[in-house]
Amino acid sequence: MIEYAQAFALFALLGFAFFMEKSMRSKIEELPSQTEAITDKITGMTEVLDDIADLLNEAMHAVGNSAIAQTPSSPVEAILSAFIGNLTTPKNHGPQENQRTIHEINPTPTLETEN
Repeated sequence: MIEYAQAFALFALLGFAFFMEKSMRSKIEELPSQTEAITDKITGMTEVLDDIADLLNEAMHAVGNSAIAQTPSSPVEAILSAFIGNLTTPKNHGPQENQRTIHEINPTPTLETEN
């Protein structure tokens, strides 16, 4: 009886594997046409976004050529610009007019014990 159950399970697995392989082949055959459609939609969107960016750029130039502060595009750029800005500016801690005296350090005497 157990042998019949094992044989039935093996045939069921074989049928399932055949069904899965057949369905995956049909999905793979549909893939190129779907990727072309997605690519066409993306190129259309990039063209629209480029046109919008051009219009905004022209509008900014039409308003005036005032100095616009450039903001960093990433946190790393902000950190690096702050670090480099601190390196290039001279540091002036103030003039030191009086000179300090240097005191000698007297070592403490060690106590010797007799044996």
